[in-house]
Amino acid sequence: MIVHIFLNRFLALRIESYGGLLTVPTVLVVDDEPLIRKMVALILEHDGFCVLTAGNGIEAIHVSHANGGAIDLLVSDVRMPLMDGYTLATELQAENPALPVLLMSGFCEDQSAASRNRFPILSKPFSMASLLRHVHGLLSQEVAVAVGSGSVPGIT
Repeated sequence: MIVHIFLNRFLALRIESYGGLLTVPTVLVVDDEPLIRKMVALILEHDGFCVLTAGNGIEAIHVSHANGGAIDLLVSDVRMPLMDGYTLATELQAENPALPVLLMSGFCEDQSAASRNRFPILSKPFSMASLLRHVHGLLSQEVAVAVGSGSVPGIT
């Protein structure tokens, strides 16, 4: 169930029902390219998500901890200085094994490596619709696991 609350003609709040609970999912967006990070954050915010951002993996871990680990989805670039997306995803899933992860990359070799590392990957450049389709799909799978409907590929 999706509830749209129109605050005025320009601003609406989208609240999604995941597993019967009305929530505003929190997405942590991590990319060392400020323009990409901001674009992804704006798309997700426009779709009603609460978005936190970080410029690298180390910063992302600090942001996650500052938010009490209450992250519903990690969207991260693969190649970043200090800590790559695979390592970041592994670190955050060690704290929250049910955390869904979506990696982004513009490099073909990262896409084949992502499949070996159990994380779905979104190829850059991508459309707004493609990003949102992946995000909604991963959050829906997270709920399916939480309510015991079986295993979900790519989420551990």
